[in-house]
Amino acid sequence: MPNRIVRSAILDSERYHSVDLRARLAFHELLLCADDYGLVPVSALYLRRHTTALADSDPKIVAQVLSSLADHDLIRMYEVDGGRFAYIPRFGNSPRARKPAWPLPPDNLGGSEIKELIEKLRSTRYSHAKQVHSECSARAPETETETETETETEEKEVHRMSVPRAAQNPDETAFALAGASAPPRASRTVKSVELEKPEATPAITIPIVGNGSDEYPVSAAFAEELGRCFPAVDVDQTLREIRAWNVANPSRRKTATGVRKHITAWFQREQNR
Repeated sequence: MPNRIVRSAILDSERYHSVDLRARLAFHELLLCADDYGLVPVSALYLRRHTTALADSDPKIVAQVLSSLADHDLIRMYEVDGGRFAYIPRFGNSPRARKPAWPLPPDNLGGSEIKELIEKLRSTRYSHAKQVHSECSARAPETETETETETETEEKEVHRMSVPRAAQNPDETAFALAGASAPPRASRTVKSVELEKPEATPAITIPIVGNGSDEYPVSAAFAEELGRCFPAVDVDQTLREIRAWNVANPSRRKTATGVRKHITAWFQREQNR
C-alpha cells in the first residue's frame, strides 16, 4: 500500500467538519486505503479488515457513516459486478501506477476524470521516454566497434572462397615456381573480445556462453544508464528477472557481445508495456 500525505488544508474543509468524529476517522482510513486514483472498496468485509472506525460497528451504523460521507461529497459510492466501491473526489494524488487497482466508477461519478488523468499520464510518460531514448541514443557508443558484424564476416568468407588460392597468396606461388620454399607465414593473432572489466561489486551478473567467463557483470554504471533510458522500468527487479530467465534457459544464453543487446531489448519491452 503506498504512503499517503494528508495535508493540513483538510482542517479548513467545510465538508470534513460537517460529519461526526466517527465519519472523519473513517474518511482518513479510506484515504490511506485508496489506490493512486482515489478508488477504494467499501464492502463490509474490506472495512472490517482495513479500518478501526467501522470494524466492529453494526451494519446500520456503517451504512449511516458511508451515507454521511457520500451526502457531503467526501466519497462517491458505486457498484461493479456486485462489489461496492467508493471514489474520493479531489484526491489530489500524483499517480505512479499505470492503471487503477479497482474498477472505474461511472463517468458521472468521476470515471471521466480518471480516464482523462490516465490518458494524460500515458502521453506524458511516452513523451518523456521518447526524449530520454533520443538522448541516450545520441550519446550511446556503437555496439559493433570491437568485432565485425555477421554480415561483414559472411561477405569476406564468400570472397575468400571465390578467389583462387594463388591470388590469395601471390608470394607463396612465386616461391613455388622458383623451386624454393616460401617463408613461414606470419602468425595471425585473433583479437578476443574482452568482457567489460567488472567493478568491485557489480550490480548483478548474467549467465553467458562462450570462451572465458561464464558470467557477465552488469556494472553499476550500466544499470544507472538503463534507469535513465527506461524511466518507467524497475531496473533492479528487471535485471533479476533477466538473470533468472538465463539461469532457467541455458541453451538460449547470449555471448559476451550479445548480452548487452539482450538486456537492452528486455528493458525496451518492459518500457513499452
